[in-house]
Amino acid sequence: MKKQKIQTPPQYLVFGADGMLGTDIALSLGGQCQPIIGPQFRVKNPGDHVIDITDKEAVISTIAQYKPKVVINCAAYTDVDASEQNAAHAYLVNGTAVGYIADGCNRAGAKLVHISTDYIFAGDQARPYREDDHAGPLGVYGKSKLAGELSAHLAKDHLIVRTAWLFGRSGKNFVSTILKRTDETDVISVVDDQRGSPTYTVDLTDAIVRLLGKNASGIFHVTNSGSCTWCEYAQAVLDKAGIKDVKIMPITTAESNRPAPRPAYSVLDCSKYQETTSHQMRSWRDALRDFLTSTR
Repeated sequence: MKKQKIQTPPQYLVFGADGMLGTDIALSLGGQCQPIIGPQFRVKNPGDHVIDITDKEAVISTIAQYKPKVVINCAAYTDVDASEQNAAHAYLVNGTAVGYIADGCNRAGAKLVHISTDYIFAGDQARPYREDDHAGPLGVYGKSKLAGELSAHLAKDHLIVRTAWLFGRSGKNFVSTILKRTDETDVISVVDDQRGSPTYTVDLTDAIVRLLGKNASGIFHVTNSGSCTWCEYAQAVLDKAGIKDVKIMPITTAESNRPAPRPAYSVLDCSKYQETTSHQMRSWRDALRDFLTSTR
């Protein structure tokens, strides 16, 4: 009689595994990971397990089915401007659904890793934001992500990673948008009065794995080191891509006329991460260079 193969439960369950960060996390964790794709996100691998993270019973039963040690939630509604017109959906995906995942983690005895954002801050201070600084989000997106943090706290064992200005190999991001615009125009207007820290999803993935290796819990800020304005960021993209015939034109946030308010200064203080892992994130400029090299 042929022996039935016993499948080992995955160590990690990743929600939003088809997103920019989720893709890199799923690749990094490899065979230890079960990727979960939500139908509101672009599906890359039709064979992957697909659920709606806003379906409480589906979320809880999925976590119970796989019995992971760690659940990593990368699923989010990230359209900052559209969130202003779709507030109910933003709160459902970014806030309420995180509570469903936390509930499932508690029932399964799993750790919840939740990804949050610099947009939970108002951007009205002159030094990098620490984990215990007051949160004061300006728009619906930031408010919905702060609601998600509160929901993540319902998990008995949780790790909340706040990050910023993500770029990566999978999905739309600022770098790819700027490069696309160079095919359409020779002058690109970019906001020059918002400052933050661009973060490469490959580096963020490595940082999350390091934090898990330390069994870290609580809130951590993780970005690539250094900061810039969006305008400086765009110019660095052109410089490192060797594009010299396109000009970056600085404009103000008011001139950009975007629907959602944004923090003027949202640099995150990552010293807690460095002290916990004994690892310093490399500069965003070095990360950008490697990203552009990998995509050519």
